[in-house]
Amino acid sequence: MKGFPSILGSVGASNRMDYTVIGDSVNIAARLQQLAGGGEIIIGEETYRQIRDKFRMEKKAKEHFRHKNKPIICYYVSR
Repeated sequence: MKGFPSILGSVGASNRMDYTVIGDSVNIAARLQQLAGGGEIIIGEETYRQIRDKFRMEKKAKEHFRHKNKPIICYYVSR
């Protein structure tokens, strides 16, 4: 499967541990979430490819995110 690598697990030291997810896909998801208004769902192209036959979607735009060489194609998920 394509996508961006992420790490899931406990991170920290023995006196302070957090169970978290870190990685490029998490950062992109957070940025897509910031683009969405109340009640909206915006997804990236990889998620679109995986669910395109299950939901109605419309292409939003190409978004340029910090630290990414290529723009991310975004889609609105319709209700």
